[in-house]
Amino acid sequence: MSTINHAVLTLERFMEFLLILRTAKRQHPEPVLTAYGQSLSHSATALQRLTTRALREKSYSYPASIGRLAACVRESAA
Repeated sequence: MSTINHAVLTLERFMEFLLILRTAKRQHPEPVLTAYGQSLSHSATALQRLTTRALREKSYSYPASIGRLAACVRESAA
C-alpha cells in the first residue's frame, strides 16, 4: 500500500469513526455528508486521485491542485 493510499484510508476511517459516534446517539441516524453533498468515501477517492496525479506529473501547485480537487468532487456528484 502506498503512503498516499495509507494516509487517505487512515483519514477516511478516522472521520468515519467520528461521524458514527456523532450519529449513533440520534434516534434515526442519517449519513453525514461533506460540504459538496458527497459521502466521505467519494471525497477521499477524489483526494487520492488528485495526489497520485500530482506525484506522477511532479508538478505540484497548491492553489491549482485545490481547484482540481474541488472539480473532481463536483464531477463525482453529477
